[in-house]
Amino acid sequence: MQLLDFPDEVLCKIFEYLSLFDALNAFLNINERLNRILTPFKHQIDLTRLSYGQFIHYVEIILPILNKNHELKMIKLGDRRTPGQIELFNKLISSPTTFENYKHVENVVFQSIKIDELNDFINEYLLKLSNLVSLSIEIDSISDKDYPILAKLIINLFNNLTNLIKLSIEIPSGLSCSSLSSSQIQFSSLIYLKINIKIPSDLLILIQCIPNIEHLIVAIFWWSSQDQRTVKILKDIQLNSAQTTLLSKLHKFSLSINSIISFHFEEFQQILALILSPSTTISFKFCISNDFKPNDSLSNLINGQQWENFLKLYNVLNNFQLSFRLMNETDTFPIESFQSKFFQMKNWFFSYLKFPFKNTSIFYSIPYKFKSFDIPVDKEILTNSLPLNYASTLLIYSLNDQTIDFNDFISKYFPFVEKLLLDQLDFKEINANPLNQSSLQTVQIKNAPHIHLRNIYHLFPLINTLCISCFSIIDENHMPR
Repeated sequence: MQLLDFPDEVLCKIFEYLSLFDALNAFLNINERLNRILTPFKHQIDLTRLSYGQFIHYVEIILPILNKNHELKMIKLGDRRTPGQIELFNKLISSPTTFENYKHVENVVFQSIKIDELNDFINEYLLKLSNLVSLSIEIDSISDKDYPILAKLIINLFNNLTNLIKLSIEIPSGLSCSSLSSSQIQFSSLIYLKINIKIPSDLLILIQCIPNIEHLIVAIFWWSSQDQRTVKILKDIQLNSAQTTLLSKLHKFSLSINSIISFHFEEFQQILALILSPSTTISFKFCISNDFKPNDSLSNLINGQQWENFLKLYNVLNNFQLSFRLMNETDTFPIESFQSKFFQMKNWFFSYLKFPFKNTSIFYSIPYKFKSFDIPVDKEILTNSLPLNYASTLLIYSLNDQTIDFNDFISKYFPFVEKLLLDQLDFKEINANPLNQSSLQTVQIKNAPHIHLRNIYHLFPLINTLCISCFSIIDENHMPR
């Protein structure tokens, strides 16, 4: 059977395993049928995965062919795999003939871009794109002197690109928003924003600039309560704004804090009240990843009653996730308050993951069918009393003690798991009872030095999908493969 003998559905599935460049380079213009199947590949290109030769081939050969009948809508550029790619693109795009092939682009993604390259790209290309609606910028490294330049570039973008509705900016240590305050600019077109910022005052400045935002994702690197700038901005907003919330159209809000210096829950609630909308916000996710030294104010943060009193004000909120990823030597914080009837009825997710310096881990969660859960299994973990976990996907790795019956562990603590991922487990030595759990459908095994299929079938008799990636597989006849 030849390739073209397959139906379109099978060919589409085959093409899913190819990169955009490989699919176009191999099958473009062979016949009308393949050209029709390749239509989704013709409107976008990921240049970050191309070598220098492939990059030139796409720009000079493939793209001019595509632009006769199809307009390029999305382009992804980056220096990680092909250093100098963005600089080269900036030189090519300066040609009017080359620009014609890119003038209809609506979505641009940068990876590992330098500030000077971004400046050139914006001035030479982006500001000419009348259809641009989505922009993503990932910067791997930036010097202190470049932060003000980046802020000016962003302001320049919004002064000229009135159709931009989606923006993502990820930079080390976060962006300072002080220049946005002095410019008094309004990003009125934005409905989606993902951004890293430095401190809480930056968040207060930011929310005053995005009145029509619907989906906001913010990562703050340092949280310090009661600093003078935050207090002043907060008071000014409360005095000058008649609205209880500044983001009346907000549907989804995600906030993560990298490190806490000091924390006052009352001030935190006041900031959240300016962001969350009682009538439109349906989702709120809050995560802390931290190596702080504990104090009384932080204990108030891990207080279910305070959270309950605040969240009751938001009647349309149907998704709330609260996650703590902590590293310290202190006793466990009181999390029992999150097991109240209010949280149980809402089916909201709360997790507390502690990494003490003694290389043990403590996991807690209230019942909720969370997407995934990963755990290193050893006697330190299994001898701890873990609560019931509703995860549908479970990853188990580093099984240091082969006498542990991890199947009993799964049955006891993860009764609703549907997919089990096993990494670095030696099934030649493992000793466990069969896992007769009807919810479990898929087992995926990787980095296992020995696999005996008969043992796998014995351990997981009810599964319908088995995926194996390992060094050695032995079938029922003990024949190595």
